[in-house]
Amino acid sequence: MSENFFHLKPEFIENDPRKNRPVTIKGPVTAEFMSLQQSILLPPELIKGKRILDLGACLAASGAWVLSHGATFYKGVEFESAFSDSAKEAMARYYADDQFEIVCDSIENYLDQEEEKFDVVIAAGVLHVFSNPLEVLRTIARRSDALVIESAHSVTFQKTRFLNDALKESLLQSSDYEPFIENEPFIEIGQEGMTVPGEKTLLFKGLRLSMGAVKATMQEEGFAYVDDINQTLKKLLPKMYSPYRRYGALFLREERLSEANDFGFLGASSSGTDQKIIKWQ
Repeated sequence: MSENFFHLKPEFIENDPRKNRPVTIKGPVTAEFMSLQQSILLPPELIKGKRILDLGACLAASGAWVLSHGATFYKGVEFESAFSDSAKEAMARYYADDQFEIVCDSIENYLDQEEEKFDVVIAAGVLHVFSNPLEVLRTIARRSDALVIESAHSVTFQKTRFLNDALKESLLQSSDYEPFIENEPFIEIGQEGMTVPGEKTLLFKGLRLSMGAVKATMQEEGFAYVDDINQTLKKLLPKMYSPYRRYGALFLREERLSEANDFGFLGASSSGTDQKIIKWQ
């Protein structure tokens, strides 16, 4: 049995401020969790031979993962200088200078200043930080033909004071809740959090796109939704990924679906919400 990827590159875990967060929040970041999460979100079939852009790179753990699994180039954009400095130092220990670049800047400013396109764009845990997330999502869509989105589901129906506890529990346990929360487009405003240096979380009022809003926006931009990543995350990492927590999704540009077999997909079909779905082999 091969050794865990992040045991071989421990800096990306040891320097992560989320490694000590309480289990009651989302659970600590561990080598085991990170390796499994990355293998699902960024499978070799998707990244091999590709140039990758990571928006909200944090310590660039995804950079280490993709370069070690066949990607040809990685660029990470990270606003917090403590994180970007740590990312540069860690990446330089394992990869040549021409294989990666770490940019210390806000995502919005980077997207305004740079128009370079990539084969795959990653936007993990960042959609809620923007004042205009729909426009940012559209801008990101123009940078690539493949997007990996990871974000949090709405908590409106879990925290609303309009419903009594019994009705709320009935709603959350309904078989209709999961397809609703994953497909209905809406935007939620409320308290959001962002990891910052010093094992702290910055709290702020933010806008959260529902998974359905992301799907609808990406469909308007000419992308098809790949369902299997989300289903695999829910199956293998259920404490983090569920209709009550987070989701991950892959989107491929419609005009590139003829190349889907290169990624190990079976083909496209139409779901009840008029979203294209592609299946892993």
